[in-house]
This record gives sequence, C-alpha cells and structure tokens, in this order.
Amino acid sequence: MKYRDLSPWSCCAITDGVMSAVTPREIAPFIAGQHQNRAVKILVDGETCYAPRGAYFDGSVRIEGNLVAPFGTHFWKHLVVSGDLELGPASSVAGTVSCRNALIGGRAIIKGDLTAEGTVFACDRVVIRAIRAGGDVVLRPGVIVGEVVTPGTITVIGKVLSDRLEGWKVVVLPG
Repeated sequence: MKYRDLSPWSCCAITDGVMSAVTPREIAPFIAGQHQNRAVKILVDGETCYAPRGAYFDGSVRIEGNLVAPFGTHFWKHLVVSGDLELGPASSVAGTVSCRNALIGGRAIIKGDLTAEGTVFACDRVVIRAIRAGGDVVLRPGVIVGEVVTPGTITVIGKVLSDRLEGWKVVVLPG
C-alpha cells in the first residue's frame, strides 16, 4: 500500500484495547515496515477496520464495525467485533471471539469460543475450541472444533474432527 492510497482514509491506533486517532502521515512509516513502537495502527474506511499484515495485539480488542485481519494477525487476548469478522489465514486469537458473522481463514487458531449472531464459515485446517452461532455454520476439510451449537444448518465438507455437532440440520458433503 502506498502513502497516496491513505489520503481518503482516517486512521486509528490500538494499544491494549484503547483506540486513538492519528493522522495518515503518522501511519506511513508503519505501512512501510519501519515501525519501532508497540502501538498497532489500523486503517478505518467507513464501517470497516483493516489491521496490517502480521500485526499482533497484546490486549483485549473491541472494534465497533467490521474487522478485516489479514494473514498472520495475532490477538493475545479476547476479540469483540460489533460487525463482521474476516480473520485471515494463519492468524490466531488466544481468547474468545464475539462478532456478527465470521469468516475464519485456513490454518487459523481460536483457543477460546467463537460466538456469532449470524453465520460462521471456517476454512481448511482451522482449530476452534467451540462455535456458537445464531445462523448457519460451514466447516471445510481438516477443521478441528470441540463443539458446534446453532439453531441453523451445519454444513460439513470433507473430513472434520468434532466432539459434538448440534443444529437444526447437519449436511455432510464429500471433500
């Protein structure tokens, strides 16, 4: 991402779950990979927040709106998102996750429970302790999940390891 791409965006920084505003000029060294401090700066475009690739958040994080966390983003405590969550491949959350809808990228790890008001889509080889969803749940091949509880449909694609699947209907498709 180039600096000129940042001009229409507003920016903010999150340190231990506290968000503060910064100017686009302050975020340019971080995007260029020259950051030296522990504050992680994210971009905000309307309702959606974008974390930088490979960032880590060492406190509990609460985001008002949607969150896109790309490849290798790590949350060392709890993550609460009032909107939709897109957790990128090889990302991790050490605590619980709460959101409206969730898309969990391949090889991501959530050590706590994932609670979603709507749908959850877990890509290949995701590890989650438990999923509690208000809508449908889709589990791709190689997912390891303790339990899935939803009033909607659970779609299992391929081989999945789970202790319990509880839903209105469970559909199993070949992988």
